[in-house]
Amino acid sequence: MELHVIITGRKDLADQLYRQLRDAIDSGRLVAGAQLPPSRLLAKQLGVSRKTVSDTYYATLTYEGLLIGKTGRGTFVNTRAPHTERLQTATDLACAASLATWQALPSSMHHPTRDSDIVVTNGAQQALDLIARVVLEPGAIVAMEDPGYSPARQLFTAMGARVVAW
Repeated sequence: MELHVIITGRKDLADQLYRQLRDAIDSGRLVAGAQLPPSRLLAKQLGVSRKTVSDTYYATLTYEGLLIGKTGRGTFVNTRAPHTERLQTATDLACAASLATWQALPSSMHHPTRDSDIVVTNGAQQALDLIARVVLEPGAIVAMEDPGYSPARQLFTAMGARVVAW
């Protein structure tokens, strides 16, 4: 199978690759079951880093269900179910009870303006710690990749959550 991708310039490389692959799948030029070239080979052919290709292939298109990786065989265009849009509500979230508790606090706890909703942390671990303290309750279930980021797994376990492989 030939894959025709044209990268122009040196900006938004992952976005250019994503859009072209997405368009090829949506238009039917890449049909269900078609195998895509390995990320190393495609990166070399396009003159981009392997990370750019991997982020597009594995992170974005696989997450969206457009591609599927088969261990030891490669990456393939996935057969897609009809797209149905479903809006997520707060009750769908695993932390809905914690969110309701925080929202029910007196208004003096709310931020005075809505202009700046950014929290700067001293790294990923501190950010995870803050999120865990706000969202997790003892006995909560946290799904993580296995293997995953072990410091996060240890943090969630220490907070009383049950970590399960996903």
